[in-house]
Amino acid sequence: MRYIDLETLLAKRGNWGNSAELWKNELLKKDFRDYFNNKCWYTEVLLIGQDAHIDHFRPKGKVKPLEKYNYNKPLATCGYYWLENDPRNYRVCCVYANRKTGQGGKGNFFPLADESPFLTVHGEECEIPLLLDPCNHEDVALISFVGNQVIASSVKDLDKIFCKNPQNLVKQRITPHFLIIELPNYYEFTTKG
Repeated sequence: MRYIDLETLLAKRGNWGNSAELWKNELLKKDFRDYFNNKCWYTEVLLIGQDAHIDHFRPKGKVKPLEKYNYNKPLATCGYYWLENDPRNYRVCCVYANRKTGQGGKGNFFPLADESPFLTVHGEECEIPLLLDPCNHEDVALISFVGNQVIASSVKDLDKIFCKNPQNLVKQRITPHFLIIELPNYYEFTTKG
């Protein structure tokens, strides 16, 4: 996974206007898409023959629970609506990484660490998302692609990564993965070893 420096993209903010649905702006899409050489920011799949989807990293409409994981319950029906026009919340991705399809896709899931505070409209809370974020240096350090394989940065990191379809995690990059950091296993591993 490569680091995406949003601040570089935000320098172009004046070109995108102030529409009610900023994520649909064609210049914004082009700038975001071109920044990473026409690739999905999550899977590094080339976006040939498909539209670039602007994913709202924190879902804009609603937030769904994922299995046993914590999530911002007060936003279950409204999502992070105040971030829908905030380009810092945008990530370029392929349709399969963005939409919940089969075993993959982020959809409206946004799992948080158990101890995470919940972000509020005017708050400064620092949520602890479990999704790997290409705009976060620490997350990018956890995983990389070598050819068509996904490689964890060290043995202990294998215990930090969870995939809804783990057999595809080590197979190939072109299969989109729903990756989250499995923090409890990480802490258990590091205290034992």
